[in-house]
Amino acid sequence: MTCRAHSSYAVLLTLSLALAGCGDDSGGGGDGSVDTGTGGGDGSMDSGGGGGDGSTGDGSMDSGGGGDGSTGDGSTSDGGDTGTGGVPPSCLDYCGSVIGNCTGGNVQFASFAECMSHCATTGGWAGGSRGDVTGNTLGCRTTHATNAATDAAANCAAAGPSGGNVCGTWCGVYCDQAATNCTGGDAITFTTDCATDCAAFPDAAPPLSNSGDSVQCRIYHSGAPAGADSALHCPHAAPDSDAFCVPAT
Repeated sequence: MTCRAHSSYAVLLTLSLALAGCGDDSGGGGDGSVDTGTGGGDGSMDSGGGGGDGSTGDGSMDSGGGGDGSTGDGSTSDGGDTGTGGVPPSCLDYCGSVIGNCTGGNVQFASFAECMSHCATTGGWAGGSRGDVTGNTLGCRTTHATNAATDAAANCAAAGPSGGNVCGTWCGVYCDQAATNCTGGDAITFTTDCATDCAAFPDAAPPLSNSGDSVQCRIYHSGAPAGADSALHCPHAAPDSDAFCVPAT
């Protein structure tokens, strides 16, 4: 009897242990380690790195790089040169415009080469800035030469060597040219000074006049012609002109 009891007890104990082992086995796979996704299901990859925004989950690239090619603060969206301030005007651009846009009765130079030479040397112009609309500058003439594409009659005189009393005053242009091209032994003698003497010149002649007693005639002869031959043309441009810029007889 005792032996059977012990045997039954042993069987029961074995079954209990087997059942306990099965319980441990199911616990090992069902403890939530995969279900909760400690490696992949806790949101760390959902919000972060790999594929969502190419960097991190904090939006740093969303608002930054790729959108405007620089940073996300818009620093390059309005930083480019507009062609009205940053880049200095050039004789090449100016001459291309004034030769191309001022044609027929509005011609200002006989050739592109003459324009380039006058722009670079004999004009005596300051550089100025793109967008200038007044002043004896290359910038002012470039503005009007460009605008001449749509209204040559209103812009070509200002764009030309005389400045049309827009890109420099008549006397300002004349005196700048005289100081640039009539120097040394060919310097013009003034009774008082250039500006004072010039104020007495008649100023109603067309801008490119090369004869008649006017400031326009003196501007013509003190410009490119004087640059080419100052001994010949500077006397024509003087207040007491020896020829050409004299009263009609």
